[in-house]
Amino acid sequence: MKFRSQYLTDARGSVGGTTASKNHYGSFMRARIKPVNPQSIAQIETRAILKTLAKNWRNLTDVQRQGWRQLATQISFTDSIGQSFTLTGEALYIQNNCNLAKVGSTFISDAPSIDLNNVKYPNGFVCDIVATPGSEDITCNFIDAISVGQKLVIESSGEVSAGIEYMKNYRKIGVLDSAFMTGSSIKDLYESVFGAVPAAGKVAFFRGHIVDTSTGFVSSKIAERSISTI
Repeated sequence: MKFRSQYLTDARGSVGGTTASKNHYGSFMRARIKPVNPQSIAQIETRAILKTLAKNWRNLTDVQRQGWRQLATQISFTDSIGQSFTLTGEALYIQNNCNLAKVGSTFISDAPSIDLNNVKYPNGFVCDIVATPGSEDITCNFIDAISVGQKLVIESSGEVSAGIEYMKNYRKIGVLDSAFMTGSSIKDLYESVFGAVPAAGKVAFFRGHIVDTSTGFVSSKIAERSISTI
């Protein structure tokens, strides 16, 4: 957990279970933890992408790098404790291209035009889970179709108890594009990560966000809770 101190403007190091630190975006304090390195496939792939993009940044022209720096000054982000910050040009270049890589889209070298209003999540979605033996399925219904030039990253919690109302932990199960028809099945995507469809009476959470394939910008995430039925 991070929090801002009203009394300290700058500090380093750890005291007890608390660590004080500072980065490009400001000072913060967090719980002292031992880093975990599970070496998962997703983690290894992300590290490889970041390494490639850091190299690619150095190979951009001065004009291209300046374009990303200028774009970065126009966009404000908010961290987990509500503190606003801007990225460096390099960080924005890496962030957006990492978003593109994770949906199988091509890297971009030139800073895109800023139009965050174009990156909107479809107006809600519902995932229906059917656990009838021999007819198990999970279908995904959107109010608005996924637009051409955008892809939707869909994640799930996997099967959990029906008593759980909120979920923090998700795993990516796939990427949908404009060819996906509302009401179509995502059962194969789900089973490739979690195995069997959730049993009747159990719950699975689903979450998604849009990636604009021409810019690498992403929408906010929307989540929904689905109960498996017979």
